[in-house]
Amino acid sequence: MAPIKILGELEDTGIPTGALAGCVEQPTKTRFCFGTDTGHSAYLGTKELIKALGGKGKIAHFTGFLVDPNTTLRIKAVEQAVAEAGGGVEIIQVIADIDAYEPADEKLMLLWLHKVLRLMELLLQPGFLQLCQLKP
Repeated sequence: MAPIKILGELEDTGIPTGALAGCVEQPTKTRFCFGTDTGHSAYLGTKELIKALGGKGKIAHFTGFLVDPNTTLRIKAVEQAVAEAGGGVEIIQVIADIDAYEPADEKLMLLWLHKVLRLMELLLQPGFLQLCQLKP
């Protein structure tokens, strides 16, 4: 909220403000915004993904810095597209702050580790082990 407050203070003193490369969240006194509609493009991309999944499946959403207003717009747009899918699609996880390589790599590895551990847990259940035993 600090950038919005500062922009409002500048406008209150008669200094016109604008935002470039990404709009600030509403409400704002900023007079001008020039940037890609990241929310709309994320919405359209998610609709295409849902179509490619046949209207059923699970989505992990990897996105940018949470402090970036565009990230918030993307998250809301993906959620909207999934909500419109009629219940066949689920967002299983939103992983943010992946704009830098090392934190992104760590978050991806943790997600995969969680999936591998869950799979191992299922495979090590006694019923599954008995089912898979080979008989001579």
